Amino acid sequence: MEPGLTLPTRNAKVKMSGVSMEDARQLEAKRLSLYSRRNHKRRAEQEITFFGLIWKRGKNDLRCSKLKAEDVILRSQDGVGSSMKPTCYLCFKPYRSDLMYIRCESCRNWFHGDALELQERRIAELISYRCCRC
Repeated sequence: MEPGLTLPTRNAKVKMSGVSMEDARQLEAKRLSLYSRRNHKRRAEQEITFFGLIWKRGKNDLRCSKLKAEDVILRSQDGVGSSMKPTCYLCFKPYRSDLMYIRCESCRNWFHGDALELQERRIAELISYRCCRC
């Protein structure tokens, strides 16, 4: 790059010769739209954190479509298991009542909570789960 020249920033205006003012406005709007979409995609990617578990950002996070009760099977305290008997999609081992299970919101496969390092006490903070394939 030549000395004295800088890269354009988000708010930089581009001088165009031989282009009508209306075309220049449309090009500028398109550029800003692309910039906005790129940032939105980055923010969406940042929401997915550890092993596909999507967490609330804070106490007052209003984005929640809370994790549905039918998408989680908690450990059994009394030895009586769930009526659903899922098989973990990672290890293909049959259901055990002493393990917690969570279901992917996209493919609907079940996974051990331990495989995702998910703790029962943090279930209330969880918004959803998407497996690594989805």
